[in-house]
Amino acid sequence: MKVALYLTDNKNPHDGVTKVLQESLKAFAKTKQSEKTEITGGALLLRKERRGARRAEIEKDFRETMPGVNMRYTNTVYPQKALTFTEYLLSMNFKKIFGEQADVYVFPLNYCPANKPKGLTAVIIHDLTPLHAPKGGLKSAIKKKLHKKMYKNSVKNADVIFTVSHHSEGEILKYYPMAKGKIVVNYCGTDTDFFAAPASEEKRAEVKEKYNTGEKYFLFVGQDRENKNLARLLNAYALLPEEIRKNHKLVIANHNRELKEQADKLALSGAVLLNGIENDDIAAVVQGAGALMLVSTFEGFGLPLVEAMAAGVPTVTSNVSCLPEVAGGAALLADPYSEKSIAEAMEKIITDEALRKELIEKGKERAKAFTWKNTADTFVKEIGKRLSK
Repeated sequence: MKVALYLTDNKNPHDGVTKVLQESLKAFAKTKQSEKTEITGGALLLRKERRGARRAEIEKDFRETMPGVNMRYTNTVYPQKALTFTEYLLSMNFKKIFGEQADVYVFPLNYCPANKPKGLTAVIIHDLTPLHAPKGGLKSAIKKKLHKKMYKNSVKNADVIFTVSHHSEGEILKYYPMAKGKIVVNYCGTDTDFFAAPASEEKRAEVKEKYNTGEKYFLFVGQDRENKNLARLLNAYALLPEEIRKNHKLVIANHNRELKEQADKLALSGAVLLNGIENDDIAAVVQGAGALMLVSTFEGFGLPLVEAMAAGVPTVTSNVSCLPEVAGGAALLADPYSEKSIAEAMEKIITDEALRKELIEKGKERAKAFTWKNTADTFVKEIGKRLSK
């Protein structure tokens, strides 16, 4: 069986969409079906990425993170800012990108193009976050309209739509009733062994110094996007009693300029804004946290939540979107639109020892429900079912 896998950026740190693809491929490589499957990846390279070192770096990244995928690269004249919209709103030359006809075409990053390839078409719609962006003038309205059209193309052209939670399934059906009968809920997994294996005392000491976390800290892992609600999280941290802030830093793995300006204005000495955490350090950083914070206003799944549970770290998450579904009663819930509610949850999870112990035990058990093997097996099973029709 020949599978064509459409790829763009494949190495965005702490990005759940990217991680789902990478880990699913690793799990698939261990299945019997992988021996009968040839996967060809196709990726568009921007004009500036054609040159020397940048091109070599991209190729190296794909070899490391996309195991078993024979990559083809196609240069494009699309400008970087418009690439996402142009590649999915216009028709795609599948022969040019993939080189040959495939049995299955997989589009793992929410969208597929305006034209349908001649083969079984699968798309993974992780969430509809762009459609929930707050109103922000004409530019924002246009972007939302374009995303809506891109999702519509995906639903129309897909033979099967995979999504990562029942909440996301409900959202897709709400906006696109024509998706009924096409959707398969396929939860994300987590590398329990990686996050649960205790880091050495030396490693913990090393990452605490490297990332300036201090001995105790609240931790956010992910990208600084609007739905991650980091501005309210920062304000909530400022509301905490001084004694708690004195002994517990707030460590945010990625930040943008606006969040840095907000932190400077609040003059919070305990706010640590990083530009990413290296993969070799992430398990130790998570294990060292007093609590993981994921108080997003909207998510498709919320992978850091499960990773923290596997690591034995109590979690605070939102009482909206898919997060209560994924938490399964193993996290402390807060109202993401209320800084007071977030602050109260932060204080409670640090000071209530009985609650901490309960959440740690429940979290470890809950994390066992999510494995990349299950994710890969479900994908293979559902594709096989449709190919045999």
